[in-house]
Parts: sequence; structure tokens; C-alpha cells
Amino acid sequence: MRLQSLMMPDSAICSEPSLYYHKNDQWVDVNGYFNLFEIEKRKVYTELTSLSLQLYVKGYQSVRLMHDKEVLSESILDSESLKEYDLEYPYASYDHGVFWFSLKEDPGVSDEERTLSGWFEGNASSVRPVNLAVDICTFKREKYIIQNLQRMIRFLEAGTEAAGHVYVFVVDNGNTLLERDDVKSILQSAEGRISILPNANVGGAGGFTRGMLAAIDQKETFHLSHIVLMDDDTVYDLDLLVRLYGFLSMVKDEWKDIIVGGTLLREDYPTIMQVGMQWYQDFQIHLDHQFYDLSKFENCLAEFMHAAKSSHKMTYPGWWCCCYSMGVVRKDNLPLPVFIHQDDISYGLRNTDKGMVLLNGVSVWHNGADVTFAGSNRYYDLRNMLITEALFEPEKSSFQVLTRIWGSLTSMLISYRYAEAFLVYQGLKDFCRGPEWLMHVDAERLNQKVRGFVGKQFPLRPYQELDETYEANKGEIAEAMESFNLDKIMRKKASRPFRFGNLIKLISFNGWLLPGDQKVVSVAATDDAFKCFRHKKVVLYEPTSGKACVAGKDYRKMVMFIGIYLKSAGLILGKYRKTAKRFREAAPELSSDKMWRQYLGLTEKEMKK
Repeated sequence: MRLQSLMMPDSAICSEPSLYYHKNDQWVDVNGYFNLFEIEKRKVYTELTSLSLQLYVKGYQSVRLMHDKEVLSESILDSESLKEYDLEYPYASYDHGVFWFSLKEDPGVSDEERTLSGWFEGNASSVRPVNLAVDICTFKREKYIIQNLQRMIRFLEAGTEAAGHVYVFVVDNGNTLLERDDVKSILQSAEGRISILPNANVGGAGGFTRGMLAAIDQKETFHLSHIVLMDDDTVYDLDLLVRLYGFLSMVKDEWKDIIVGGTLLREDYPTIMQVGMQWYQDFQIHLDHQFYDLSKFENCLAEFMHAAKSSHKMTYPGWWCCCYSMGVVRKDNLPLPVFIHQDDISYGLRNTDKGMVLLNGVSVWHNGADVTFAGSNRYYDLRNMLITEALFEPEKSSFQVLTRIWGSLTSMLISYRYAEAFLVYQGLKDFCRGPEWLMHVDAERLNQKVRGFVGKQFPLRPYQELDETYEANKGEIAEAMESFNLDKIMRKKASRPFRFGNLIKLISFNGWLLPGDQKVVSVAATDDAFKCFRHKKVVLYEPTSGKACVAGKDYRKMVMFIGIYLKSAGLILGKYRKTAKRFREAAPELSSDKMWRQYLGLTEKEMKK
């Protein structure tokens, strides 16, 4: 069975060679992140008994099979003609590390004549049937979804064993896809293997759940065993489905419901791992080895990259790409109706006892969210974080929650982001309305209200549209955008707001209690909030989109927020514990098939379309 194909740079996906191979004089070391074979994860979780390399090559004189930095064997190749080679790895002799291979180029053969393709082939003591339902949720992102569906058609037509076991459900929250001629052509080519499901705009939570319900409904028809959740605005190589199929087909009985997470790479810096293993604790998402550079072979040999198990207890997979067993995705075990943000966290934590593994190559590229302002997402982050806390960290006291809320309010206020500060309070208020309100609220209308509020109160627009008063800031922003790089993002992540140098800023509420500075400074979304210190006005901007707006001290709003500090304290001290208990009691109903059908307005007839 094919376990993973050899991957090479593709201009439509990723053209960075170092993620696939490294040149070493005449040798091509096929040891990039995507082409390593991880041993420990197979030993722990699967029934794999033997491993070989299937090569189709021309223009290479010899091949070395490798384990980490050790040469296992070397074989002579016929460089003048395209031939197939079957090369066995000593799989039984190794429990850790990675297998890979290296090819020696024949200098007499031109690069145009040279050919390289193949895959890792495996045999197992037992194989289980696997059929994958791919659940893609989209909302008016045709640029991404069309190219990904066209790539999916080519994958389905390629004839690999895995391709014959894939069925795709595209949940269209924008209700625009079925009107397009290119989508109609894709559906015709798919011959029933791709379905478009129109849906209300109920966010990622509602969209992915609509796909889960469709998979549950079609489970017997297509003999579905697993569901793969994928964001609509990601870039990926569909060999990730080959890797999932090969891994899951050989998984041991005790791990039959294991969760496979997907690694998140940055679309702006494609060799950088934004998210690998992640876990939730104490109100926060924690990321192992954020900004890890996967272009370096030495980095890819790190033990944590290939360890089968994580030491963290509250791990969860991001819904940009992950795979759940249909034994987990059931009518009585669906996500919560939280629209967007932390839907993947609450669902992952609820099922964390099934175990979780990351496989190299089960990866997607996505734009970094750390270069923009949260905007309306601040509301969902706060409200849904409180729901997560209620369900999974019930021991948290009201005082701990109050400290967190006040910290969020303060962070927004000292950087003059009043709209986001108000959304922190609104998220708290709506949490305190309880699970009954969450089940029956018009989620689409609420989202429009939240986004409309931010659009009016925090009107980001291209920085070039700022008036003449801010010419100097326009120049600063243009220069900053041109020189913007990953180091600036990493510096913010590494900053320590409570270091001694910031003591006066903390005591003075970032200068609110001191005389104001008339200079208008430009403050990026990636800058520390303390950059606003004492400035009466600032230009807030996003360093990649170039969108900006003018903000500044407003003492009338500060007086209003003093009242909000007090009101939030009253809500938390008076209602948090009781509301948290109500959420725990209502959790089974919130995640039930009956609730979701009513929430989505679905009838039995509509579900079978």
C-alpha cells in the first residue's frame, strides 16, 4: 500500500525546494520535511511490518537509503533510461528517527532529461477498510475553493488507491457556488464524488457540522470511516489524503479512533511552521515550537518532530486540516454552535482521550492571523473562551475569570482599540445569557451586527486614503510594509510586557495619567501596545494589508469603560459560576443531532439531498 508519495516543488502549491530536498554537490538528499518517513509514529500506532521505496528515476548514478544521518545501503542505478526500483528499508531494526534517501546525479544527463518520482510502500499484518469524507466549509472565497476543487478532481482521476476512497462535501455558507459554471463543470467531472451543500451563514462551527451531518447521513452508502475537516482558504498538496489513507488503513485496534492533526505552515513564509502540536490551558492556546523553520534538515531531525505522543494532556487539532474517526463524529457528539473561533478547541478537548498524532505532509499553508487586528473576532474569542473554560476548566474561580476579562479590556484600551474593548464586554454579557440563548440566537444576524459595529467604530481603510495631516505616517507605513519580515512578528511574541522598563507605563495606564505627547506615531498590529504610551493620537495599521485608521485618547470613552469594568465585575461575581454550570449541564443538548437540525433549519428530506 502506498503510504506517502514523493513530493516536489509545485508553483501552484509551494515552490520552496528546501521543504522537499537539499542539494549536496552531486547528491540530491531527498530529506526535506515532506519527504521524510517517520518511524516511531508507525511503530506505536500502526500494524506496519515492512517498508520499501518505489522509485522511478532517470539521470542518477546511485541511490543511498538513509536513517537520520546513517547510510544504510547504496545501490547502482542505470542513469541512461527510466527504470523502476524496489528498495527495502530495514524497518524492523529501527524504532525511532526517520528514513529518507539520496540520489547521485549523472553529470552527463541534463536537468531536463532527469526524472524522479515514487513513493514509500508498506505492508501490514492487518488492514482495515478506510473511506474518507472531506468536509470543506466555505463562505464566498471562490479564489481558493475553485482551485482546490479543480486540484481535487485531478487527484480523484489520478487512479491511486487512496483516491478511490475519497468523497467530498463542500458546505457553502455563502450560497454562491452552485450558480457558477466552473463549479457545475467540476460537479459533472466528479460523477457524484463531490457534493455542494448550500447552508445558512452559521460560521465555521455550523458549516463543518453541516458537513458532519451529511457524512453521518451517507456513512452507510459510502462506507465512510473518517472525516477530514479542511478550511476553504488554505493551500495544500492532496498527497495529505494519501498519507491519511495509508496511516489509517494500518492503525492498531486500540487506536482506531485516533485524531490526526494537521500542521499549519505560513503562506507568507512557507518554510515556517506556525502551529504544530497545540494545547489549551489557563484561558490560553499554547503552541509548541511556533515559527519553527522546516527548511533545515537538522531541525526536521529534532526528537519532538517525530515523537509519537505529546506530554500535554489538553491537545486538540485545528480545523484548518484534521481527521476524526466516524466513531467519534456521531449524532450525540457534534460540535458546539459557537459560530467561529474555539469550535475546534472545545470539540478537540471533548475527544482528547482518543489520542492525537501529527503526520508530516498532513499540512496546509495559511496566512498568518498575527499580522491583522482581531476586529469582530474579539467578540467570538472572548465569548467562546468562557464557554471552553466552563466546560473544561470548571475549577477556575470567578476572580481568575475577572482578572482575565479586565486584562483583555485593559490591553485594548491602552492601544485605543475601543471597539474591540467593547466586544470583550459584549462577549461576557452574551456568555452570561447562557446555553439557551446560544441555541436560539440568530447567528447570522448577530454576526452582521458585530461586524457592522466594528466597521463603524474601527474603520480600517487603505493607508493611502488617510488625509494630508498624516503624510508622515503614510511614509512610515509604506517603509514599514516594505521592510516587514518574520523577525518583527517573532519579537512581539517574545516581548515581556511586565519587564522593569515598562513599569512606569503600567502604573500610568500606558500614559493615560500623564501629560499627552502631540506626536502622531504609527503603530502596527504586530507592535506592542506600549508603543502608544502618552501619545494623544496614533495611526493603527496592518503591516501586510496596509489598512489603517486614526485612533487616540478619548477620556469620555475611558469614563464609560470605568463603568464597564464595574459592570463586568458584577456579571462575573454574580453570574459566572451559575452560567458555567448551566453550560456543562446543557453540553449534551448543545452538541446533539436534534439541536443542530433545528439550528440549521434542516428537514430529513433536505439532509438526504
